[in-house]
Amino acid sequence: MNKRNLLIVCLDIRDIKKVRKLDLSYYSKVIVASDDLRVHQDCKNFNKIDEVTFLQKAVSYPKVSSNVVDMIDKVNIYFEKVSEQSVFDKKDLFWQYHVEGGYTTQRLQDALLAIECIYHIFDKYMINKLIIIGPNN
Repeated sequence: MNKRNLLIVCLDIRDIKKVRKLDLSYYSKVIVASDDLRVHQDCKNFNKIDEVTFLQKAVSYPKVSSNVVDMIDKVNIYFEKVSEQSVFDKKDLFWQYHVEGGYTTQRLQDALLAIECIYHIFDKYMINKLIIIGPNN
């Protein structure tokens, strides 16, 4: 039988009942990922769960990530081509690089951080299966 590791993403303590109803006996290791501290506390009393981790690492970038800069550059190249159609002025469309507080830059940086954290969890625990527990599932 192959070693099977399960990652359960539980975003809210209100959904912990759904986690408890799962049959976890098929898995070699069960990891719960949540940023809700109450989920972490509740999972300590559930012996079928091997480990609880945070979904997102607390990483502060003192500068804009190079991947974000690359994405913004691509968006600006596209906007420059759009502005050549004389529909919009290039200055009105241009995205700037802001470390904190810049709406578009921060959203891109947050999305890349979330992806980086998920990759880290999958690599660290060698996840074979994922279950996301939330209000709609």
